[in-house]
Amino acid sequence: MGHGIYPFGRSSYDATCLRLICRRRVVRCAVPGRRCPLAHPPGHLIRPARSGLRTAVAATALFVAVSWAAPAVPAESLLPLNLGVMGGDSTAEGFYAQDMGFFKAAGLDVKMTVMLNGAALTSAMSSGALDIGIASVGVIAMAHEHNLPIRFIAPAAIFTEGARTTLLMVPRDSTARSGADLNGQTVAINGLKDLTQFSTAAWIDKNGGDLRTVKFIEIPFSEMGVALEQHRVAAALMTEPFASAAKSVARELGNAGAAVASKYLVMGWFAPDTWTAQNAETIRRFRIAISEAARWANAHPEKSAAILVRYTKMMPDTVRTMARAKYDTSTLLDPALMQPVIDAAAKYGTLAHSFPASELIAPVPAPVPHN
Repeated sequence: MGHGIYPFGRSSYDATCLRLICRRRVVRCAVPGRRCPLAHPPGHLIRPARSGLRTAVAATALFVAVSWAAPAVPAESLLPLNLGVMGGDSTAEGFYAQDMGFFKAAGLDVKMTVMLNGAALTSAMSSGALDIGIASVGVIAMAHEHNLPIRFIAPAAIFTEGARTTLLMVPRDSTARSGADLNGQTVAINGLKDLTQFSTAAWIDKNGGDLRTVKFIEIPFSEMGVALEQHRVAAALMTEPFASAAKSVARELGNAGAAVASKYLVMGWFAPDTWTAQNAETIRRFRIAISEAARWANAHPEKSAAILVRYTKMMPDTVRTMARAKYDTSTLLDPALMQPVIDAAAKYGTLAHSFPASELIAPVPAPVPHN
């Protein structure tokens, strides 16, 4: 049981359209006052699809969040999907979509695999083990530069001005106060040549450091706190919840995320071009489900925290107090939100040159209304 946008108990839903279908009456698409995920105009009227279903609850119940059972979508109508995710807050949309039933409501039978980082996901995808994965814009940009046929199909986490979810941390007893203080030092990042590296490089550069003297090494987020405590690295680029969890042994040096731009796409969902070309319907359903998960998570931080704890085994107190990720609720990607990341990656050497962000977006049809 969970909470979602379908507060209609045992009433039935059309998985391809997220429509409420009730016995012997015409009902309205999705939730009144909200745009239908498939672009139906507000209040779009739908014919009942079958009889023998229980009558919907009163319309006023549409505006309250109550427990709902996952819609009874026939097993034969569910499309299988192997989804690669990572165990962090900025990559947690898949957990929410699975737990809240958004995937099933959209007509998907999803099998999730949790992996370390975007590079590991792209490797698993190349072997055919995954259909869709999540990665930073930097990782997919680098893959594009090497002519790997993978592109984004949907947005995920977004960085907005003032967010403090990506911090450059140093040991608590460190005397470092600026980028110049990291000259000649070793800095830990989660993935070489991805967003964690060039956002760190951007902060060091903008705060007086000499990047030619800085050594970057790859360490999992979960191990960075220990590395700082043991002084094996001078600094580490940490995301939540790891930054908050490490505050007993480390302190913030700077907001590296803000060094890239005031607003940009951090993560996105991607797939191989060959799979994308053959699975437009699966992608359409995925976009609907992940957009609903993003909207729900942004609006329900406390409820999403409980799900995040269950899937990632994070400490509840850490999740409750840390800065939480925000997700792009669009079903389609905006190149303007990706371009700052590509430009920064090119400036700081993880890409040979910049290119239009539109080249990273797969040519997949947008969700369309059903008659």
